[in-house]
Parts: sequence; structure tokens; C-alpha cells
Amino acid sequence: MQSNIKVVLIAVLFASVAFYNQGLGNDKVVTYGSLSKASDYGRYDQIIVEPVKKDTMVTFASKKGGSYSLMFTDNEESIRHFIRKRVPKTVKVLTGEEYQRQLTIKNRKHRSLESKQLEMIRNRPNRNKFVAIRKKS
Repeated sequence: MQSNIKVVLIAVLFASVAFYNQGLGNDKVVTYGSLSKASDYGRYDQIIVEPVKKDTMVTFASKKGGSYSLMFTDNEESIRHFIRKRVPKTVKVLTGEEYQRQLTIKNRKHRSLESKQLEMIRNRPNRNKFVAIRKKS
């Protein structure tokens, strides 16, 4: 009897996932398993809209909770327009190219900072002071 109940529950779970509508709502992203305020547009830092073959991929990125992507059959411009009308001003809506450009600039700044820090360590005035003390003693 218990195994029959488990099989029925698993079948209901699969059916609910298969027929559950996911997509963009007026104030939040509708995804399976999302809680009441977990999918609000204001929760995300960036929303990246980019074409992938004939479809459009929308990535919702948050520094706190990671990111996830949804695929849509509508064109990129209509989805971007829909999202820009509904998201708060604090959320950046980017194209794939803008996101890559920002990522490149961020990586370049990070490498520059690392090289400056390494140069400061190499050129500090008392760098070899302890080596000289050990050799004398």
C-alpha cells in the first residue's frame, strides 16, 4: 500500500511540473517552486537578454542567490522591452554583448589591481631585511 502511495505522489509531482506555466509576470518571474517574493524582479541585480539560435535566453542574476536562465520563443527586442517596463530602476537590463563588455572591463581592472599589489610587495623597502638578519646570525 505504501509503495502505491509513493508512486501516485511521484506521478502527481511529474505531472504538475510538466503542465506548470513558467514565464515573465507583471511583477515577478514565474518559475516552478518559487516562493511568494523569491522571484520578484527587484531581487535581481542584472537581467541579461540574449539571442540563442532562433530563441531568446533570459538570465536572471543575483549576487546573493546565484542565477538561472529561461528560454523564450519571442524575439529579443520584445522581451527586453517587456522586462524594462516592469523592473525597478535598480535592476540592470543588459544585452549579451553589454554583459560581456562589462565582464571584460571587470577582469581587466582585477588583473591591473593584482599586478599593482604584486609590484608593491616586490618593491617595498624592507623586503629583504629579514633574510639579511638571518644570514648574520
